Amino acid sequence: MNNFAMLLKLTFEDHLRRMNSRLRGAGKALDMTLEVREDDLNICMDLRVSDEVGTLVIPRMRKNQYGNYVIGDRNDRAVCPFMVVLDGTPQHITYEQMIIAMLSLNMEDIFPEQGKRNHIDKIIWAFTQDRGRLAIGLCQRFLNLRLFNALPLSGTPMQDWAMNHRMMIFDPIFDTLRPDEKLEYQRRKNELLHPWGSIGLSDGAAATRNYILQEDLRQYTAFGTNHHNPIRNLYSTLGMRGEESPSVISESAARLESEGIKRGGWNWMTVFLDLPLNFEDQILVSRRHAGKTVTYDRTFTVFGEEAVNPGDNILKGRVLGINEDESPVIFDIDCDHAEVIDCKDGDVPFDGQDQPVRIVTLQVVYTFKEGFKVTNQHGNKGIVILEDLGTVYDPVRGEIPIDVIVSAKSVQKRKNFGQILEAMATLINGNERMVVPDDIHVTTEQVKAKLAAAGYPKEGTCPVRTPWGNFESICGWVHWGVTKTPEEQLWEKKDVTATNQRGLRIRGNKVSTIELKAMTTLFGPGSKVVKEILSHRQGLEEVRERLDIVRGMAGLYRDNLPLVEPDAFCYKPAGMGTFHTVEGLVGTVADGEMFPQGCYLQLPFRLLVSIPDDRSKGIQETIASEDAYEHMGIGARHFEFDRIMIPSAALRQPWRHPTGKLGLPDTSTQLNQILEAIDRLKHGEIKEAQLSTLIFRYLHHISRDLSTKSGKISTYLMAVRYPWSTKATAVLGRDLETNWVEIHKDMARDLKVSTGDYIMVERFPCLGFMSTRIQRVRVTDDPEAKYVIRVSENSLCSMNLDFDGDVIYLMSFHTNAAKQELKENFHNPHPRVKEVIDRLNGKKVPMTRTMNLQEMGIMSFSRMTPKEHADLNATSLAVKLWTGPTIALCYSLMRIVEGNIPYHERDAHINVEVLLDKVGNSVFSQKHGTKSLREECVEAVCLADPARLTKLGFPEKETQQLCNIIRSYATKLGIRTDAELAAHYQRHLEEGRSNIISTIVRRFHKTYFATRSNLHPLDLLEHLEGEPRDLVSFLVQQGLKKDEEKKELAAA
Repeated sequence: MNNFAMLLKLTFEDHLRRMNSRLRGAGKALDMTLEVREDDLNICMDLRVSDEVGTLVIPRMRKNQYGNYVIGDRNDRAVCPFMVVLDGTPQHITYEQMIIAMLSLNMEDIFPEQGKRNHIDKIIWAFTQDRGRLAIGLCQRFLNLRLFNALPLSGTPMQDWAMNHRMMIFDPIFDTLRPDEKLEYQRRKNELLHPWGSIGLSDGAAATRNYILQEDLRQYTAFGTNHHNPIRNLYSTLGMRGEESPSVISESAARLESEGIKRGGWNWMTVFLDLPLNFEDQILVSRRHAGKTVTYDRTFTVFGEEAVNPGDNILKGRVLGINEDESPVIFDIDCDHAEVIDCKDGDVPFDGQDQPVRIVTLQVVYTFKEGFKVTNQHGNKGIVILEDLGTVYDPVRGEIPIDVIVSAKSVQKRKNFGQILEAMATLINGNERMVVPDDIHVTTEQVKAKLAAAGYPKEGTCPVRTPWGNFESICGWVHWGVTKTPEEQLWEKKDVTATNQRGLRIRGNKVSTIELKAMTTLFGPGSKVVKEILSHRQGLEEVRERLDIVRGMAGLYRDNLPLVEPDAFCYKPAGMGTFHTVEGLVGTVADGEMFPQGCYLQLPFRLLVSIPDDRSKGIQETIASEDAYEHMGIGARHFEFDRIMIPSAALRQPWRHPTGKLGLPDTSTQLNQILEAIDRLKHGEIKEAQLSTLIFRYLHHISRDLSTKSGKISTYLMAVRYPWSTKATAVLGRDLETNWVEIHKDMARDLKVSTGDYIMVERFPCLGFMSTRIQRVRVTDDPEAKYVIRVSENSLCSMNLDFDGDVIYLMSFHTNAAKQELKENFHNPHPRVKEVIDRLNGKKVPMTRTMNLQEMGIMSFSRMTPKEHADLNATSLAVKLWTGPTIALCYSLMRIVEGNIPYHERDAHINVEVLLDKVGNSVFSQKHGTKSLREECVEAVCLADPARLTKLGFPEKETQQLCNIIRSYATKLGIRTDAELAAHYQRHLEEGRSNIISTIVRRFHKTYFATRSNLHPLDLLEHLEGEPRDLVSFLVQQGLKKDEEKKELAAA
């Protein structure tokens, strides 16, 4: 037994000893057996009391073949260092110390769901109640969620190495901070922990998670320390794949390479030249490389027996094994082929025990093709187009085929000059590998002198012959690697028609209120395209049924459902675990034969909800009694109920685990707990208050499942999963007319379109009509187009499409009315729409341009002080951190506009959407004076200051119109003057209160507010019953109406 396993056992034994010292006096001491089983991958802690046994599975930390620390036996995860902050004091702890702390200490401040008692004590106490296995299952879920599965999935050796140096900081304060406070926290963290930094992490994780990287990735990049712009993230370079090592590397990278940790890729002759076909971040790669391959390891878990053997070569669709429930495990990865490399035994935690499984590992092979995403070690990334590129005339080596043509302008703009120096070094140094010092500093004059001495023009250019003309361009060998394949981005027909067990689509382009608003602006009110989209709404009956459950809290019941006593159902005691056999669920709430249309459950007492007129006092929920009314006093509305609704069988349906056992959905789990509690109350084992808590928890769960951004109302009433849609990586097309896209014949078959048809294109996030465009289709059988969508030059620049991996969505339409509407608006768009789109597209125009070294302007970056380092990291993090709140502000403004500007005033809606698009994109701007452009925009909007917004470049007329609307609402709230608006905004900044826009939405656009908030169930009902003021409330009200009522509403 290793030291950690021994410590784990001793910790459990110590807690058992202390618990038994308290239980012994009551004659309840546990005779518990503790055993530890180990293998190379897991430590299993078996706990047994009489016939009840449970197993806690702890993944062991181990070194893989590259020396990186990982855990796991299916999908490895890289282990990170940890810091825990308790009472303001930081402490570095190891992976194993973290596990012991999470099991044995009260860490409620960091993990609120843990509660007051530590998990070991919870498990031991649960065994006294015959619920030990359930407690172990809950503890396992807690460890999986908060620790094991929170670690990053293993990737390339260099990704794992970086994650071994990514510190995860557990600080209870972090998740309570507002965005501005969180940004300051991140800034201060980077200053205190300098030279560690947030740049080098993935953009999303760096901003919203409390992580920090203990290494500067520039040191592991040739010429990076002094010649790579420090704000340009190198995270993507960690995932480079390919067969070759870089020809030019830094000393630190060479040290890692000696341990087997390196960037993969190929050293390719690269020409830095701007052409129309490598517009923005598009990268041209020679068609000669189409046969190259990259590989990924993928694992599949079989809860039964595998049906393949090591060495088998397989294709997509092959059955890998058969689970215990007789369901197949299918190899569903779209790739060229795969090879089975291993089949082995494994264990996974399941229902408080360890479940034996078979683990099938495959090496998945992808052939280099159009749509691959590549990067070099300097972070110059983009999407590949395969072309015949021509040759470079090297004055020393002679004629050399070109492998890559990449934009020179993009290098100059981003200032990641290391790639230029890498190219020059390969010319100067010949075929020999070059290891450069981490802190090497190079001037343009030094490079010129070295080039001249090696027999090259001192300007670093060579004659280049291409199909697009002859040029003098900077060139040399640069190391490029694959970071993403296009197969994983593509949606096929089976993807967009996939459903959950209730038959509701879970994929397909999600057309929500923002897209519907954009299309209404684009096509005008009464749009036939919008009508066809809405014809595919789903889940409406489910939302209505859940709302009926909530209405029962107000004493409002369906008159067509029976009222039944609790003993009409069986229940499963909680101690029997969370998974059950089919036979074991007969007669329970999960049994579809029991009241398939639903019923009402008679409660043993009446419950009372009191909503005070003074909402600062809070809503009270209790058991109805005279004392309860007296305690609540006057000035309140009271609601009583004596039953709760059990929904129809579809909402109670269990789901099948591959072991063949059935798991209960949350609704059935909570109803089962209520039934068990009623029975225990009857036998005097619990008090009425405990049962009432479970009942109110059930009703709040249903309400919460309806509201919030991911709730059922948002999912089904405010959005449509449109089945006639697809998505793929966007690339530049060849010889495409303006506003045409080219797609493969397989995609055209799925969309049911032909050459010349009209479709809609969208790119997320949508901020208005600029993000949804009508295009025509050209269908091709070119195999290189199979996984991409080709677009014409700068036609879609209004969507901020820059070809660095952007995914776009296509939607086709099939009613004659919708197709005619698309055609008419394509050929005769609204004049203002055309003007806006042409202006936005005109900001980025493809060009042909060459540069020499002098024009490139290679520069160096000095070492930063801790404060400069922190400020730079904060600038980088601000974009991701503020994107969500800024987009949310724009959506709120859109609701306000919808309620005040008639839809037939299309010019006004078009111009306001342009204004909101500018506000939304302000988050991507760098510093604007003493404040960021985002701060300037948001402040001016919240102060309803048209002069400031106009000064920032917003259109005067629409700005004045929007500000007038805001001021009109503010007056209704009692905020009448500029000083009062300023005071309200200051309180927002200092105290974290809602800004004026959020306040307006909360008071006057209650339906929308309800879909973004976790309201009390009765408040949710009230918010949904108001008159429709905006698109959201109209869609919600229309969705809740029965069919006959819908016709009247549509006519109105």
